[in-house]
Formats: sequence, C-alpha cells, structure tokens
Amino acid sequence: MNQKRNWAFDNNIRPSWNELKPSKHVKRERSKTEDTDYMKVPVYVSTLERLNRPVIEEGRIYPERLKGGTARILVLHPGPASDDIKCDLRQKEPLAQASFDKVLSYEALSYVWGKEEDPESIILCKCRFAVTRNLAEALKHLRLPNSDRMLWVDAICINQCDINEKEAQVGSMHWVYKLAEKVIAWLGPSDDDSSFAYEPMDLIQKRNITPVSPVIMTRISNEHARNEHDPFSKLMNRPYWSRAWVVQEMMFARSLVIQCGSEVVPYSSLEKVYPHNQQACIVIDSDKSGPKRIHFRGDHEVRILRLDYEQICPKQFLDCFLDRQCRERQDNIFAFLNLFSDDIQQRILVRYNTPLPELLLHTARAIIESTRSLYIIVVRGRQEPPCAQGNDKWQLEMPSWCPYWATPYRGYSVEPQDEPSLFAEKAVVSFLANGRLRVKGFVIGRISRTISRHTPPEAQATPWWDQADINREWEHYRECLSLGLNGMPKDIHTVLMSIKATTRTLLAGRGGNCIDEGLIQMLAESRTVDMGYPETIALREIWNNMRFRLACSFRLGRAATRALYSSKMAPAAWINRIALVPRTVLRGDAICAILGCSVAVVLRRRGERYHVLGEAYVDTSAMGPFKVAVGLRDFILG
Repeated sequence: MNQKRNWAFDNNIRPSWNELKPSKHVKRERSKTEDTDYMKVPVYVSTLERLNRPVIEEGRIYPERLKGGTARILVLHPGPASDDIKCDLRQKEPLAQASFDKVLSYEALSYVWGKEEDPESIILCKCRFAVTRNLAEALKHLRLPNSDRMLWVDAICINQCDINEKEAQVGSMHWVYKLAEKVIAWLGPSDDDSSFAYEPMDLIQKRNITPVSPVIMTRISNEHARNEHDPFSKLMNRPYWSRAWVVQEMMFARSLVIQCGSEVVPYSSLEKVYPHNQQACIVIDSDKSGPKRIHFRGDHEVRILRLDYEQICPKQFLDCFLDRQCRERQDNIFAFLNLFSDDIQQRILVRYNTPLPELLLHTARAIIESTRSLYIIVVRGRQEPPCAQGNDKWQLEMPSWCPYWATPYRGYSVEPQDEPSLFAEKAVVSFLANGRLRVKGFVIGRISRTISRHTPPEAQATPWWDQADINREWEHYRECLSLGLNGMPKDIHTVLMSIKATTRTLLAGRGGNCIDEGLIQMLAESRTVDMGYPETIALREIWNNMRFRLACSFRLGRAATRALYSSKMAPAAWINRIALVPRTVLRGDAICAILGCSVAVVLRRRGERYHVLGEAYVDTSAMGPFKVAVGLRDFILG
C-alpha cells in the first residue's frame, strides 16, 4: 500500500527554470484565514528599564534623543574602590564615518549585562541609576585613581527606555567600536583559575613568543594535564563568550584586550596560547592503577574568534552564531546586522516592535534572496529545540526549515569536500503563505536501515577517553563497516573498496587517509588490528560526526538511478550507499538534493508538505563527473 505512495514521491518532473520568483520589494499578502497564533509572543520588559524609567523621564540624564551617527560618551570619575561610582555623560559626540583624528578619544566596553535581579546603583549625572552587578564590578575595576576615564557603555550611553533611539543606535554601533582607541573585553572578576590561565598569556605578551603548534602530541602526568586544561576551559566557558553582541564588538576593534578583575592581556595572546579549530590530543601515561587516557582538545570547545575580517557570510552566521545569547530575541539578528553584506542589511529593518516570528521569517527570506542559497533549511536539524514550557516555545511552531535562535548546536555541519555541480546551483524558490517554501530537487535515495547506538551519558560530553571508550567506538565503527558490506560481493577488492568508502563517509570526507592502508587491509581480511594515535584521532572525528547522527544505508531513487545509468559510469564508481543522517529519521524518509542547498537534505512527507529533518552526508564524489539531465520536482516545505 505504501509502495505506490513512495514511488509517487520520486516522480520525474522537469524544472520550471523561468519560474517567476517574488521580488524583495513585493509584500506578501497573508490570508485572513491563515493561522497566525505563532506570531503572538510576549513582550520582554527589562527590570532595569522599570527601575530607571522615572528618572529618565525627568530628562536630566538623556535631555534629547540620539540619532544615527552620534553617540554619548561616559565620563567615569576617579575615586577609591569603596566610593560610589560617579559618572557623567557627554552628549551627541559625532561618530559615523569620522576619521580617527577627529573623534574624541575613548575606550569601548564589551561585556555581559548579567542578571538583572538585585542590581546596584551608580551616580549618573547626579542621579541614582540602576545597573547590573556585572557592569558595576567592571566600572569599579576600570575606574582610575586620579583622572577621568572616557568610556562607551551600551547600557548607559543608549537610552534603553527609548525604542526609537535603540533602533537608530544599532546601525551606528560598529562605528562606536571601530573608532574606539581600545575595546576592553570584560570577562568578569578574577579567581584562581583565571590567574593560572593569564600567566602563560602574559608571558607570551612580554617575551613576544610565537604561536604554539595547533597539534599537541605530548606525554604528561595526570595531574599536570588536569591543571593545564581546566583553567582555560573555565576561562572560555565564562558567559562573555556566549553573548551575541560581543562578536561585532570584537571584530570591529582596532585594539582589543581581555580583562579579568585587574588582569589585562592583549587578545592576540589568547589567540596564540589556545588551540583553534584543530584536533589535538594529550596522551596520559598509564600507571599501575589503570590504563592510558587520552584528552582531546579543540573538537567541542569554544572557538576563539579570529579577527581578520569585519564581515561574516550568512553561512558562517548560521553555522557558528545562532546559539549566542542576548536579553531580547530580536538582538539575535540585530547584533550581527552590521557584519552582514550591504545587500542583506538593506533588506532587514531594525524594528524592535516587529513580532519575533515575523522577524525570523523575514531575516531567513533576506538571506535566501540575497545569497540564492537554501543552506538555511538544514541548520535546525543540528540544533537543540527550545524548552516547550519556556519563553521561546513559539519557535517550536515555526516552519521546519527555519533555524532556532539562542539554542545550542548539537554538532557541526558535515559537507561534501568535492561538491557536485548540481549542489552549487542557485536556488529556485517561491515563498508561499504561512511560511512555506516551494523548492526544486530530486530524491537521491530512501533510508532502508540504520544502526542504533547508545553512548553512555558520562561519555557524551567528556574530552577524556580511556581504553574502554576507544574499544566502544572501534566496535561501532566495525558495525558501520558491516552495514556498508551488506549485500556486496565478498571478493577482497570489493570489500576493500567498501571499507574505504564507508570510512570516508563516516569521516564526512575529512581526513580520509587517517585510517592506515595496512589497517584497512587487516580489517578486510578480518584480522586483529592494533591502533595507533592517528587511528584514535580518526575514531574521535567519527564520534564527533555521529554524536547526534546515525549511519544508515539507503536505496537509490529513480532519478538518481536513471542519471547514473545515463552517465555510463561503471556501477563500482556509483554513490556509496551509506549516509550520515539525523537521529530522528525513519525508514522510508527521503535523502534529497535540493537546488541551492550545498548538502543533501532528509525530508519526511506530511500530507502535501514535507518536513525538513536536517542534513545528510552522502559521498557524492561519483556525481561530479557526469553531466546529464536529472528530473527535478517540486517540494513544498512547511
């Protein structure tokens, strides 16, 4: 009964290449009968705003509204640590596009607002003014003993009770940080761990030491490994690094320092001492009490921002910054607006009264129309869903192709290293009512079998592996190899080819030669193998790829089969029928190629619509050489 429906899903429909797509200037009309309940989101009102509104309305702190291109500068008066914090404001300093020599010399503070409960008060323009404890702590440490200090602090220099001023200032904020003499990244008060972490950074600064190697293979004792790792982990897990606004504040800075309490070092020292985007491991010598342990660094730790550019591409935004936190959900967009291309900036208006679902859909549309890419549709599949009882529960009602805001990533993207020309095509997309998309694509294959696995809870987030962890992951790797061999001829040449192809898929095309050729030969011959450190690192990479994914086998769809036959390629060179897919997949779900999306997509049919489950990694190296007509069809994504 279901067989006929399944094949109907994969029919051969030619694309409408000249299909009219709505212009960015065309306003989409909503049906009166359209369900808009997901647009109703409670408005956030700040505790500080309620406390400060009476004194602000008197007009003594903010006598007039700021426009874009101007800013207020905070004058932090000197005094001993025990005194109240006393400040004044310099009004209407010109900033936008001013030259460095024509602007008032000041420093900009980059910090986390912190909890608003139990705030502290400062004296601002001779009035009591409430600020968070974290900001008060920062001002105490930044206050000079004998002279004024010129600072820009968003919570004070922008009237937070004036929504129009906030909207105007968002567009100028990058100039505030670009023209500042120095940007101070305030991480919070110091403690023993931060002092331990600052020691090597201070040494690097004073001695001008060159960067350390990103790959560390060194043997050290257990206690030294713990002491070396933990302070930096704790430093990088401070709330500052998870905040949305700090990205542009750091990227636009001419000079950037990081400060804990009274300890200050240049940001460049942190870049040098902390491994970045590289696998590194520390091997702990075994002793009589137990086996060896391996500590992995760089796979799931906080990435250090590299400050080489003043712009981020939409893909980088989607892959790296959707988990950032801020007080108001709108700022998950507005905090990055100045880092986008001019084209995207022109499509997104800073309006804090725009309903959040409408803003999210509008931003997603702006990214799609500007880039002609549909990569955005797969991001949600590797994000944690928001709490169903929290303030963000409205996000659960958004279309399945819309990413979440301010939720953690489960893992990083897995993309083909050799991208077929089909995946590089521009999107053919129409925006329909109620947040639906009409897209073009074809079915690569249907999921037939998956390998279920259970990772012990204690092993899910730990960077430490002992021999038992290595053995567990080795057995899972062998299960995946068996799945790839299922139904294949058992001659040694075919077995070797299958093992290599499956390994390449499990590694998501990265580091395909990490598994030694001799070891693969022994696997093919079912001999016992001894792994070295390169193989252990490869297992860790596979574990990273599959923490929230499954290995599955799939049968080719009609469109893919016809294309491969018409290409006259030998069947041995066809697509390896093992894929990495989201854990939510079911048998019969379709792995699809969608025009404009650089990765394969897993879809599930729900009536006339298709629900996006997330991305799939498929070894598409065989799809690159052939150039044949592939029958495309419509998919309505909801």
